[in-house]
Amino acid sequence: MSVKLTGDIYLTNVSSGLGGPVETELHQQIEELKNEIEQLKQSLHETRRRECELAIEVALNQVKSELLKNEMDILKKEREEAAKLAKKLDELFNKKEQK
Repeated sequence: MSVKLTGDIYLTNVSSGLGGPVETELHQQIEELKNEIEQLKQSLHETRRRECELAIEVALNQVKSELLKNEMDILKKEREEAAKLAKKLDELFNKKEQK
């Protein structure tokens, strides 16, 4: 019994071990495919790890941005309060000078 494989390779009696060089070539191809699969798994793992790192980095940057925005809002309010106090002090000083 013969089975046609890709690349016009015919495999005869592989199960009984009588395939000879074809069986060896098939096993080499299987090992190469196993190695490629393992490399793809490692590549996928590395890609996922990097995606997680980037997601964490983005989240941290968003938090930093929000903190900076909040700090800017606080500084703006403090500046407005300082301007009001300066105006009141100026008014008090002007009243004192008018007396």
